[in-house]
Parts: sequence; structure tokens; C-alpha cells
Amino acid sequence: MIRWLAVGIWYAAIVYTSSLTSTPETTQPWRDYLIAKAGHVFVYSLLGWILAEALTAPAAGLTLGRRTALLVTILTGAILASLDETRQSFVYGRYGQVSDVLLDTAALSAGALLHQWLTRRDSPPSPEEQTSDQNQQAAIEDQHQDLHR
Repeated sequence: MIRWLAVGIWYAAIVYTSSLTSTPETTQPWRDYLIAKAGHVFVYSLLGWILAEALTAPAAGLTLGRRTALLVTILTGAILASLDETRQSFVYGRYGQVSDVLLDTAALSAGALLHQWLTRRDSPPSPEEQTSDQNQQAAIEDQHQDLHR
């Protein structure tokens, strides 16, 4: 439950910050641009991590397979990024961009992939991995038995 609450709070924070009017620009437009895009990457990659955790953790109520969770995370993230950019286009001084949706989706995907990569060692193997391991184990035992005959 806490993981889903974290997803909701983090997305609410994203919606809130994108509801603010645009930040004042400085005399360094490239720096302003890079800071804005870095913000997109940070908040959406963390959203991808949190969403992937909520989808794969047994304590969160849904225990999807790793690949299914990754696909659901990316699709959900693309929808959330699209909704946020669309809503942002109605805020004074702001406008929605398709490039931001793509950047947000890529960052979210990277966060979800990083989550899966770093937590892969800690989690038990999936049913497909278990079946593969059992098949390999059986083949090795068969070879061993043939050797002794």
C-alpha cells in the first residue's frame, strides 16, 4: 500500500510543479534549457523506479512478472507524461511539447530498467527462469548418469 501511495504522491508533485508558471529566465538560455530537461529526467526516472517497485513487490498487492511490469510501467508512464504535458499547455506561460513526452517516457523507462537491473539479484527467479534452471539441472544429471553406465 505504501508503494502505491508513493507513486501517487510523486505524480501529484510532478503535476503541481508543472502547474506553476514558467521560471524566470536568465541570460544563459542553454543553462536554463539544460536545467529544465534535467528536471524532467530526474522526476520521471524516479517515477519509473517507484512504479516498477509497486508493480513487482508482493507487499504492494500486484506481483507482475518482470517483463510485464516493465511494459506496464512504460505504457503507464507514457500516458501520465502525455496527460501532464497536455494539462501544462493550459497553464499561463507554459506549453506542452511532444519532445517532453518522449523525454519523460525515456527517463521513466530508464528508471524502471535500472530498478529491474539492480533488484534482479535480490529477487527470487521467475517461473520461466526456474523452469530453465530445472531443465539444465536435469540435463546435467542425465549426462552424469550416462557417464557412470
